Amino acid sequence: MQHTGRVLGALVSALTVGLTSPGAASAADSAAASKLQRVAVLDVEGSGAPPEVYRALTEALGSEISRREGFTAVTGGDISQILSLEAQRQLLGADANSDLSAVADLLDVDRLLRTQATRIGERWILVGSLVDPRRGEVVNRASESVTGDVGAVMERLPAFVSTLLSIPARLELAGQVEGAKIFVDDALVATLPAGPIPLSRSGEVSVRAEASDHLPFAATVTLTPGRTTRLRLDMPSFEALEAASARRQAWAVGAGAGGVALAALGGLAAREGWTLYGRYQALDARRTTQAEFDALAEQSRTYLGLGYAGLAAGAALLATGVYLFFVDPDAARLEVAGAGGGIHVAIP
Repeated sequence: MQHTGRVLGALVSALTVGLTSPGAASAADSAAASKLQRVAVLDVEGSGAPPEVYRALTEALGSEISRREGFTAVTGGDISQILSLEAQRQLLGADANSDLSAVADLLDVDRLLRTQATRIGERWILVGSLVDPRRGEVVNRASESVTGDVGAVMERLPAFVSTLLSIPARLELAGQVEGAKIFVDDALVATLPAGPIPLSRSGEVSVRAEASDHLPFAATVTLTPGRTTRLRLDMPSFEALEAASARRQAWAVGAGAGGVALAALGGLAAREGWTLYGRYQALDARRTTQAEFDALAEQSRTYLGLGYAGLAAGAALLATGVYLFFVDPDAARLEVAGAGGGIHVAIP
């Protein structure tokens, strides 16, 4: 562990230098924007062939991985800007999860590919392990036995990489409706209830869910091999939507009726206030005491205040009732379903 710690210390120092350059910053920005799964292809090791052969195999592996949809490779040429060759060799023997996680953070990668190619006479043995560095787990393995020269090995690399990268993406669904059928790119993949659904597809796909007596659901999500995409289904039953719409209409009628009643009471109070104000204006100052003036003025102000407040509150309540009556999202969703449409909601 002390030896590995020294290696990681050297990696941090090297990375600090690399990150100060515009090229390193640009590469990081590009990786973040692309949303591809980054695979660090550590230098191929082995015996029985010259070093340049192993360098060629490393670059060929990186090129083959980058050709696959959803993946991009970080190969020896890129890694050498951060890691020394000696550090790579020591990393091949690192077993501690924390060490691998630190390496992944340094290289900004999701997977590490370790490959050994051993030549015995005319026979080549190619063995690869794809590692999840943050979990410290081997997520897939591949091996090839090839007879011939290095050209024959190169010809087998596509199959070798296909085996390594044949890691399904997983789709995990929340808000499941029993009996609902799940379609991905129009292909039936599951009937609910179901756990995480393994899928061979990657990249942007369409997900559709259909169930009897329930609103259909549709969304577009991005699948990444080796990762789980979580999606919440929004599939209320037609009965629930109809009940919610009915409740909304009842509230609308109640609010409208209450608004009319409150406005009417406010109008009566305001009318009484103006009547009292008229009486106040008609008082004979010679026959009326100041206390009588003040009492009548206070009554007029009180009724007018209550009247205008009632009119305002009644108008607001009436407007609320009109809004609830004419703007009904539950009824709108039922109309969309009846027209054969769907609801597009994606929750990562």
